[in-house]
Amino acid sequence: MSRKIFLLLLLGYVWRCNLPLYAQFTLPEISLGTPVTYKNLQLYPVIATTSFFEASKNTGSYATLQQTMQNRLVQIAEQEPQPQTARLLVMQNNYPVVPNQNRLLERYEPVFEANTFAATDTNAIYSPFDNAILDPEIVRLSQLEAQTDRLFITNLSADTIYLMAGEVIKGGRQDRVIAQNMLLPPNTRFATLPVFCVEKNRWGYHNDKNPCFTDYSCIADANLRKTVQLNAVQEEVWNVVNRTTALQNSQTATQAYTALENNTAFTRLADMYVQYLQPILTGNKQIVGVLAVTGNRIAGADIFATNALFTNHIANLLRSYAANAIINGSAPVLMQQAVSANLQQYITATGINRQAFANKGNIFEVNGQPLHLTWYE
Repeated sequence: MSRKIFLLLLLGYVWRCNLPLYAQFTLPEISLGTPVTYKNLQLYPVIATTSFFEASKNTGSYATLQQTMQNRLVQIAEQEPQPQTARLLVMQNNYPVVPNQNRLLERYEPVFEANTFAATDTNAIYSPFDNAILDPEIVRLSQLEAQTDRLFITNLSADTIYLMAGEVIKGGRQDRVIAQNMLLPPNTRFATLPVFCVEKNRWGYHNDKNPCFTDYSCIADANLRKTVQLNAVQEEVWNVVNRTTALQNSQTATQAYTALENNTAFTRLADMYVQYLQPILTGNKQIVGVLAVTGNRIAGADIFATNALFTNHIANLLRSYAANAIINGSAPVLMQQAVSANLQQYITATGINRQAFANKGNIFEVNGQPLHLTWYE
């Protein structure tokens, strides 16, 4: 081998070694596993190779919105809180607090009991998201009128949170569904959260007058997720909500999508889907996603960069696809060849077919690395 060829090969090796390691979304690196079926839902697990996981080993570990809402480590509201409402928010929602509004937040301290907030207390106690209340921009935001399509979110945790388009939250003046995938770094304050309304006929707080969104509901069914991500029109979102709740006899005066939670027959059946399918899918650490089939069609697909991301969301994704199978589905009859062909439309031997995603799906990337692929048919 000549010296020139050797140097070229060496330079190529060094260049390759310095490339960022990203999960390789190519057909040699991922493939379909054996399908698993329960009633109207058939799931094809997406299996990744060892080299796929090696390339994605540096992918971050992200908390879920459900986890952080349950632990009161995220605050979501339609308006930024005024300083005089900070105590009320802390007491209502059990948020972490700090005893000095001017001190930079370096760590989270235990929650103060309600009796700490004496009327004569001159050392005002504020929640962390009020530390910046003197910032003119924050004051401006606090004076904005609440809007249907926008919330403000503050991350009180030490983790980055992955918020997924289609996640439904309850509270405020009306329930909302998140409109876009996004990452929320630790200690992020007052980030704008794009949303759609899924409770058309309510514009007022519940009886407790709590202005915050404190309850996580679900990942919406595939039809609503598709409408949110691809159509992105409020009126169409309301139309899907109305059709969905009507099919399950779950309509309410406020036209709330979350009324499905109060339908005992529906929730019991959805639980059965999850209880049967989840142990099968979480038992294989090579799985990074699923393609969902009901009747003769593909309801949707979700593929992640890591097994951990998939596992963190699988219970809610199963409930989402189960809802679709219950509401609009039938016994799966789609042949495996058709499912394989569908996968090949979006992921090829050379990588992601971005053109295919243009009108049917979404590629959520972080610094050029695909983190979550979603598509609907």
